[in-house]
Amino acid sequence: MGFSCMPGVEADGSGGALAMTDGISVAAIGSCRVMSSDSRPSLEYRPFLDGLRALAVILVFVFHAAGPALPGGFIGVDVFFVLSGYLITRVILTQMDARPGFGFADFYARRARRLLPAMFLLVAAVAVREAVWGSILDAATRAREIVATLLYVSNWNFIIQADDYFAAAGEASPLRHTWSLAVEEQFYIVFPVLIVGAVLVARQRRWFPLFVLTTLATVSFVLMVALFEPGNVVRVYFGTDTRAFQLLIGAAAGYVLHVSGINAARLAAPLRSMLGWAALASLGLLVVLAATMSGRSEVYFRGGALIVAIAAIIVVVGTDLSPSSLASRVLSWRPAVLLGVVSYGFYLWHWPIILWVSAPEGASFLERRVVNGAQFALTVLISVGSYYLLEQPIRQRRGAFGVLSPRWSVALGLAASVFLAVALGNAVAPQAAPVAASPSEVELLFTSEPEMSDRTPLLDQRDQSNEPGPVGGGEESTEALDLEQVAVAALADKSYEACPENPRPCVKYEPDADPDTPTVVLLGDSTAQAYDPALKLLAERYEFRYVQAAVGGCPISHRLLATGVDGELHKESNFMCFEQIPLIYEEVEERWDPDLYIATSWNETNSHVEGDVLVESGTPEHYVAVQEALDDVVSSLIDGSRFAFIHVLPPGPSVECLETDGPTEPRCQRPVTPDSGEKGYNAIFDLLAAESPEVVSVRLDDVVCADAVCPLMMDGIVIRYDGGHLTATASRALGPVIADRLRLVGIDLADLG
Repeated sequence: MGFSCMPGVEADGSGGALAMTDGISVAAIGSCRVMSSDSRPSLEYRPFLDGLRALAVILVFVFHAAGPALPGGFIGVDVFFVLSGYLITRVILTQMDARPGFGFADFYARRARRLLPAMFLLVAAVAVREAVWGSILDAATRAREIVATLLYVSNWNFIIQADDYFAAAGEASPLRHTWSLAVEEQFYIVFPVLIVGAVLVARQRRWFPLFVLTTLATVSFVLMVALFEPGNVVRVYFGTDTRAFQLLIGAAAGYVLHVSGINAARLAAPLRSMLGWAALASLGLLVVLAATMSGRSEVYFRGGALIVAIAAIIVVVGTDLSPSSLASRVLSWRPAVLLGVVSYGFYLWHWPIILWVSAPEGASFLERRVVNGAQFALTVLISVGSYYLLEQPIRQRRGAFGVLSPRWSVALGLAASVFLAVALGNAVAPQAAPVAASPSEVELLFTSEPEMSDRTPLLDQRDQSNEPGPVGGGEESTEALDLEQVAVAALADKSYEACPENPRPCVKYEPDADPDTPTVVLLGDSTAQAYDPALKLLAERYEFRYVQAAVGGCPISHRLLATGVDGELHKESNFMCFEQIPLIYEEVEERWDPDLYIATSWNETNSHVEGDVLVESGTPEHYVAVQEALDDVVSSLIDGSRFAFIHVLPPGPSVECLETDGPTEPRCQRPVTPDSGEKGYNAIFDLLAAESPEVVSVRLDDVVCADAVCPLMMDGIVIRYDGGHLTATASRALGPVIADRLRLVGIDLADLG
């Protein structure tokens, strides 16, 4: 192999399987070109590579639609990464052989024509759906996600949002799956410059680019291992830097095959046979890993992802060099090939459809599988329509699209992305309209902290009457306010804030560095974290060190694994709690030797898995299990410390009720039912307090839900924006009553030492 600056013939590459990672087709690249001393690999169609795409999207679909059936199906994305790196490298190097002059504009224009139209259609559909039927609770988040998706940075946006890819579907963004498209597009932007630059620098050192690719892949894999934190996989799973090694492994293999001139025709039959069997074995390994490996496990992030990438590239290379092998024939099965052709659209649409077309709560196993079949069929139908009616006409530059030059195609694609990001983001985002009257108490409450006193206006009015206090204060009522503004303000006033290195604990307030300063530690889940503003305020007043050790989604009693609302055994969804909470408690005791623990958790009231048995909430067995588990925790922590439970609050209304009702109307006033689920677990808190002089239990429901009714608002304050979590303003207003209630049961925050 050598390098030449002689003119050559342009190779389009469009339509061949080698030219389709998502339908990649690349123009000639480079002023100097790579020349193989032997015949170059051709770009003829490889149907088995489309079959491999089909397998990858099916794995992902089953993982998303019926997770417990295929816990490792997410590795289909890994297969896409490897295949993309392999194919784009083969295409670029073949184009460099074909002609001088690297057409960056042509390359990126082809990418824009291939990827953007279908993406625009999907994002527009999501924006319309969210604007019409979406929850106001999610509106601001969805707007950010739309912008990030259209700018291909959604993976980093999900890292910032701490959006767990493996969280329950009910909590998921309809654009969550676009993280992988962002990673690939970021790679496509940088990689052509990288590989062309390496080739030009290499001159006669034809293996120098391979050294660059393998070095970068090694660095990326080391980053994945180094940045992995058990129980907090968001950063390492979504990061471009921690994922690039899979794309680079594919690229390295593609480079080796191209520059060596190896192809099926030049290999001896025994070697082709061996590669074919290796590909079949690796294909089987991928299926086994998809059926057994968890995305939260240490195994995946400390070597499993590398094994997946190696197995995938063996399948790719083995089938490419042994096209008549059994593995190639299996992957060339006609239905699989047809699905592979539309795999890009299938991947785009499958996840929103799974979220939007779901089985009703309480559906049987068979009913859920029927719904999964409908989801699959609908996804195929939409992806086929998108491919033939939208993607192909634009990609093949039919009609008006044919007059655009590469530079104009790129410019138009960028302009459309920015325009749609702004337009659709604004369409979905909640808009704060002007206040109908003079600046209201609501506005003031959400822009300034309440005065610190033993009694706040909120609690004064609740003490004077059992009826919900007037909303808005004074003569002003919420009828004079814009209710949408109230909702937007409440959503921006969220109270819970995890520690920077969640799930590790952190100091939220420390009056001084004196090791003898009294320490108060908060334990529990996100409903405990909702008391964070109250405890920071109390810490400032009473001069104690405040440490937050609460972890969203985790029960206090870590021995119990919380399940989803459907009761399925999603042990892995809560395994981080089981693994990390004991370590957190150990760290808290060793570092701060707390004087007081304050704890609450809605997760105590969920169904749990103990061993391999599902224990349903509200049953005698569950009450016994929770009591025993809590007793174990409290007994291990109260050696020289006090322990205070705060009763779990009854569920209340969310700000969504303001879409149709005013704050004093029925939808915004939620009654507490006699069988309200938290009551039995609050009784356990009281029982543990009665059994030990070091343990106390306090209630706040008589303040927040007086007369067995939980209002959305009291005295101009939205209490809980989503029905479960306090707003920061309400949390601060409740701070003094928490101090009072603790004082009544023998814990004076002014005298903890």
